[in-house]
Amino acid sequence: MAINESAIGTVDGIGRQDHSMTSEYRIFGPPGTGKTTTIAAHIPRAIERYGANSVLVTSFSRAAAAELADRFLPINPDQIGTLHSHCFQALSKPRIAEARVEEWNRRYPRLRITPVSRQIRLDGEHAVEDDGKSKDGDHLLQQLNRYRGMMLGPES
Repeated sequence: MAINESAIGTVDGIGRQDHSMTSEYRIFGPPGTGKTTTIAAHIPRAIERYGANSVLVTSFSRAAAAELADRFLPINPDQIGTLHSHCFQALSKPRIAEARVEEWNRRYPRLRITPVSRQIRLDGEHAVEDDGKSKDGDHLLQQLNRYRGMMLGPES
């Protein structure tokens, strides 16, 4: 089945399309298809059109954000990051609940939670040793995160 390029456009045409309604560019694709290279090529065009302070570059992964920040682009590296990092900055870097595991576990020993692993440590989180066993509060935290993701209120 052939893809109708007139319906979705081509990668080369993205920077030339009228984005006045959304002022955003979106590039999706599997690994190794040149998404980061394409984004890097379109950043100068966006800056020319909207101004350097009006361009914010987001990615789904830290690796892609870091790769873009390492390139010599005419944009402040603080304007390049993951969606989560931009939100964290916009919220004035609040203390992350999961980053305060030791304090929580001391205060609520019956609802202890497992620390986040070192490999996926959150901004502002310190490394915490863990015995690898599931804690009593882990299920409740998992449910809370699920409800939050589904945007359900406390009454759910």
